[in-house]
Amino acid sequence: MRSLLVSITAFCAISGYTPLWALMDDVMPAQLADAVARRHVEAGARENWRFTLTVESEVGTIIGRYDGSLLADQQWMLLSPMRADMTEEQMDIWIDTIEPDEGETADGGLFFSDEEAEIFGGDYVVLPAAANRISYGFTPNLGDEDGARMEGHINGEVTIVQDTGVIESVRVFAPESFKPHPIARLHTFELRFGFELLDGQSVPHMTSFSTQLSGNAAFQDFSQDLTLRFSDVEYIGQ
Repeated sequence: MRSLLVSITAFCAISGYTPLWALMDDVMPAQLADAVARRHVEAGARENWRFTLTVESEVGTIIGRYDGSLLADQQWMLLSPMRADMTEEQMDIWIDTIEPDEGETADGGLFFSDEEAEIFGGDYVVLPAAANRISYGFTPNLGDEDGARMEGHINGEVTIVQDTGVIESVRVFAPESFKPHPIARLHTFELRFGFELLDGQSVPHMTSFSTQLSGNAAFQDFSQDLTLRFSDVEYIGQ
């Protein structure tokens, strides 16, 4: 499972615009600061969760169950389709979803955590929002060399539920086609993260993560449309 910041940095794709309906401010708005403060320190916490994971992509739907209380080699169970019926593309997606990337650890659960909170880099602006919601635009902080190259080209939006004070969604996107490399062009780039409160918890947990990516590189077209949904979520930690 990817964290918000790891997921964004991994794609290295950006473009940008300046919203016109309000002045930007580097000072985090009070309501966002309060929401960001409601985060969890999650080092080594993946074993504190049980959930059903649904992965939707161009090659079909994959459903699995994770139980952190079991032995490490028994924690993930593939529910659908049967392993024998999976295509090579489905198997690659399943393995990539349940195993950490190189340089990633297997730590971390679903709570909005310190690492997720690092994404808010400044340039805050109030955006139109639905009832009982407040939304802000911001400049994402990617925090490494790739992030420095992306500066000024990527946009972020965060939505807070006003009556609970928790973050409901985070969106990072490129509003226009752009060239991150002389031989590559991205036509579409968007990441979305959804959060909600569990009963008895004051910190929101992730309920969904989706990516939309399309473009071409070295005269080859590519695209990805992937959504992860977390349901039947139980926190079994202390």
